[in-house]
Amino acid sequence: MANLAFACEESKRSLNQLVHPFLLAELRRQIRVATKKYDLIVVDAALLLDWDMDREMDYVLVVHASQQVRLQRLAKRGISKDDALARQRAQLPYHEFRRRADRIILNNGSKDSLRKKLARLIKQIEKKNC
Repeated sequence: MANLAFACEESKRSLNQLVHPFLLAELRRQIRVATKKYDLIVVDAALLLDWDMDREMDYVLVVHASQQVRLQRLAKRGISKDDALARQRAQLPYHEFRRRADRIILNNGSKDSLRKKLARLIKQIEKKNC
């Protein structure tokens, strides 16, 4: 599926037109349900900015890694460098993430390091919202 989606812009656009409306509807449904139960909700959606949903969020965090680290991680998952670069070209440019995010966290380290960074950030956000 990924090979077809990232083969060309037209393939990606066709797939997105079919799938995204359902994904967005389900995401919004889950958010509505969660807001009734929780004070803080985290939406983990790689396409949040592509869908312009950042405008619907109180806070937008982008977790970013350097291109070298991203390519290494994708290679470990069996994705070739050419395919990885095609996927990156299909994404918004980094400057767009910087412009629209409230905060960017660099994720070039371990999962544990990222967990610690996120835990600190969540505490900061919770303090502001008290």
